[in-house]
Amino acid sequence: HEFDKAIENYGKAITAFEKENQFKRAAKVYESLGDLYKFRRNIKEAEAQYIRAMEYHRKIKNPLGEARAMNHAGDLYMESGETDSAGTWYRKGVELVKEVPPHQTQAFLFENMGKFYWKTEGNISSAIIWYTRSRDTFAALENQIGYDHTSAALSKLRGGKNENPH
Repeated sequence: HEFDKAIENYGKAITAFEKENQFKRAAKVYESLGDLYKFRRNIKEAEAQYIRAMEYHRKIKNPLGEARAMNHAGDLYMESGETDSAGTWYRKGVELVKEVPPHQTQAFLFENMGKFYWKTEGNISSAIIWYTRSRDTFAALENQIGYDHTSAALSKLRGGKNENPH
C-alpha cells in the first residue's frame, strides 16, 4: 500500500545486491518492480522493469531468468487484453527455454503458450501441443499440482475426453 516506499526499497535492494555481486538477485528485484507497477496498472513502466530484468539476466547469462521475465511481460499484456504483445513475449521466452532440461519456468511458458492459442486464437490443436509439453515438463519435475492443472486443461481441450496422446 506504500507504493513510493516500496519503489525506494527495491532500488536500495538492487544497489546492495550489485555491491555484493549478487546480480541474479538484483535482476529478480527488477522483476518484482515490474510486478509492483503491474499491480498499479502502469503497463508501460511494468514492461520497462521487466525489460530491465531481461537485459540484466542476459548480461549475466541466465536464460531461465530472462525467460521468466518475458513470461511476466506476456502475463502483463494478456491480463490487459493486448494479446498480440502477450504472444510475442511468450514466444520469445519459449525460444530461450525450449531446449533446456525440465524447469518450472519452462513449464509455465509452455502452459501460457497453450492458454494463448486456446483463449486468443481458438487454435485447439496448437493449445493441446503446448499444454502437453507443459504437463510433461511438470511430470519430469514431479510437480503434481502443475501436472494435475495442465491435465485438466487438456481434458477440457479434448472435449472432456481424457485421451493420452502417448
